[in-house]
Amino acid sequence: MARSRTPQRRRGDWAESPTMIETVRFLISRPQVDQIAQFLVLHLLGAHQPMSAVVSTFGADGSLHAVSTFGNPPGGVEAYRSLSLWDAMPMCASVRADGVTVVTQEDLADSYPGLARQKAVPAAIAAAPLAVPGEPVGALQLSLATVPDLDALTRDLSGVTAVLALYLDLTVNAARAVPGAESVRQAQRRDTRAEGASPAAGLTDRQTEILALMAKGQTNAQIAGRIGFSESTVRQETMAIYRFLDVEGRREAAQAATARGLV
Repeated sequence: MARSRTPQRRRGDWAESPTMIETVRFLISRPQVDQIAQFLVLHLLGAHQPMSAVVSTFGADGSLHAVSTFGNPPGGVEAYRSLSLWDAMPMCASVRADGVTVVTQEDLADSYPGLARQKAVPAAIAAAPLAVPGEPVGALQLSLATVPDLDALTRDLSGVTAVLALYLDLTVNAARAVPGAESVRQAQRRDTRAEGASPAAGLTDRQTEILALMAKGQTNAQIAGRIGFSESTVRQETMAIYRFLDVEGRREAAQAATARGLV
């Protein structure tokens, strides 16, 4: 049983957060979105010893898509290209819980086996939702070199996430908004209350089986012989898997599936 904790945010957190004003100063300079994760790791949250960061926003499809990353290992970003809220990722859990979530290294194997299989496993992973009043915008996830003080981390993140959510909503989400996108995001938020959801929701049983074999390094011909379908069918299912994971090849698909706990 994971011992991840989701502290409740308090009204005074924003005013007490020493990092909020620094976030405002940074965002006033109108940085490129891909610079945000680097700023969080190298400048803003140094007291918590972050090693890497991923910032994601909701797309029109209701999934989380990474828009800024820093410090992740080669291939590690693939897992964050497209996430449903039921994927096995701390940032997804933080959005569902609507609060800061921290998982220590000893609990990763039980809660997030894909992340526990990384070459460099952090001491803890922290995640927080990004939202403007009444509307989710995205999520932030940090890998930390030490287990953080939850009260201090929650206080610092409360101000950061509030300002960052507004900035992202006015830049990334507004720029790519399409008719109906708002209702899609609201529907995705309602889906977080659904019971029995699966991290692999969106993949058929056959596609899930093919993905598992693909992650083991088997070719389409080998997979076809294993599951009893034609190589053409396997190829078509493989392309569907790529679209679902938002990747372009087998290696990326295997990396994303492993990190997300799909295999």
